[in-house]
Amino acid sequence: MIVSERIRDIREYKGFKARDLAKLAGVSPAEISRLESRNRDPRSDTLQRIAAALEVSVSFLLQEEDEEFDLPVAIRRQALRKFQKTAALTDSQVTRLTAMCLLDSAPESVQEWKEFLENVVYYNSH
Repeated sequence: MIVSERIRDIREYKGFKARDLAKLAGVSPAEISRLESRNRDPRSDTLQRIAAALEVSVSFLLQEEDEEFDLPVAIRRQALRKFQKTAALTDSQVTRLTAMCLLDSAPESVQEWKEFLENVVYYNSH
């Protein structure tokens, strides 16, 4: 699979239209269209913007990370990794949350991981 296919697959899985991704990534819809239809590799800065908008790493887009997982599981793992960068999690929490990524009901976005942990903390404190 090439980068353009990977981007399209993730975009479609997340339910984004090409123009939605373009807006989130700060690129033109024409750029997304060219990228996806002509199977050409994006410039480095464009790739970084698209990865950020999709809440995945550039390494994931380049198929260097989480390739052993089906797309839904890999998306959940990628979102958790992005969330980890802003959350103070213990190693045991990371281990448990990473295992949760195998569940269909696990969060698929950074915001969903944040809300999930806020709910866990809330319910554990009451």
